[in-house]
Amino acid sequence: MADSARWRELATQFRELPAACQMLRADRHYIVNTGGVGRWKLIGTISDIVRFEALARRAGAELPSPVTHDLLTAWLEAVMAQGDSGFQFNPIATEMNADGTDGVQHMTGTMFKLPEASANFCAMQESWALQREYEKNFPNDPKNWSEFRHRVEAFESMKELGNEPPYRISEAVVRNIIADMDGIKPEDVTWKRIGFEIAAMGGPTRRHIEVVPSTSPGSPVADEKHVYVGIDRTQKQEKPEPIQDAFTPPIIDKLVDPKTLRDSYVANFPNERIKIRDLCWAAGQHYREWKRWLAGELKPGSTPDLAFRRVLMSKKRPQELNKKPRPSNWE
Repeated sequence: MADSARWRELATQFRELPAACQMLRADRHYIVNTGGVGRWKLIGTISDIVRFEALARRAGAELPSPVTHDLLTAWLEAVMAQGDSGFQFNPIATEMNADGTDGVQHMTGTMFKLPEASANFCAMQESWALQREYEKNFPNDPKNWSEFRHRVEAFESMKELGNEPPYRISEAVVRNIIADMDGIKPEDVTWKRIGFEIAAMGGPTRRHIEVVPSTSPGSPVADEKHVYVGIDRTQKQEKPEPIQDAFTPPIIDKLVDPKTLRDSYVANFPNERIKIRDLCWAAGQHYREWKRWLAGELKPGSTPDLAFRRVLMSKKRPQELNKKPRPSNWE
C-alpha cells in the first residue's frame, strides 16, 4: 500500500500532464447485475491517451484492493467511485425481450477531465494515508508517552546499558585531547578537568566510562601500548589488567569532585526524582555526612567518601542497592 508521500507524488504527476490531456474523457459501459466491472474506452488523441494510460496504470498498481487485474480499469473504477469525479450517468437503456418483457439493462456514462479527477483522488488517498500513519506512529512517539511509560523505558534502557562492558579510554588520550582543546600541556590538565569531561559523556544512553591511568605513578602520559579505547566491538582485543577490585571505584572516580559525581548520577534518571535521603540510606551514611561530603569536608578515601561514590557510580536506584525500606524518621 502506498504511503502519503507516494500519493502526493502521483497527484503532482497527474496535474503536470500537458493541458491537452485535460480534454481526455473515458466512456464506461456496464451490464446491470452481471457482477463484473465496467468496460472503459478512452477518447482523445493517441499521444494524450498513451501519456495518461501509463500514469493511470502506475497509480492503479498502488491501490490497496484493485477490483480487477487490468490496472487501467481498476484505476478508472476507483476514481469514479470517489463520488466527486464528475462522472455523468446516462439514462439506463433496457433491451426488450421477444415476449415483450424487459431484458438486459445497459448502464453507460462518461468521466471528463481525467487528469484532474485522478489528481483529486490521489489527494484523497494521501489524506487517508496520513491519518493511518499518524495512528500507527502515535503510540511509539515518546512525546505521546505517559509518565509511567517514560519511566519504564528509562529503566529498560538502564538495564541494557548495565549489561554492556564499560567504555575504556586511556588517561593519555584524555589528557592529549583536553590539552589540545585548552591550549595547554597534557601534564597541566587537572584531574578535576578530566572528571568534568568524563562526567559530561555519561547519561542514560551511554554506558559506564573507565579511564585507564598511566602505568607509572605520577606520570601524566602513558605509552601507546597502554592506550585502551573500547570502540571497535568487531575486533577481539586483549583485555587489560583490572584497575580496581569489585568494591573499589575506578581510580578516576575517586578524583571527581562530589558535586560533579552527583550531577552525573542524577542525569541517568532524567524523568525521576531521586531523594537524597534514599541515597544516604543506600550508602549506609547519614544525611549530615552527605552535606559534609558535598562541601568537601570529608577526607578522600574515607568510609563515607567511598560509600557515596560506590552508590553514585553504580548507576542504580537507591532502592536497587538497599531493598530494605528507609524508616520515615531516618536522618
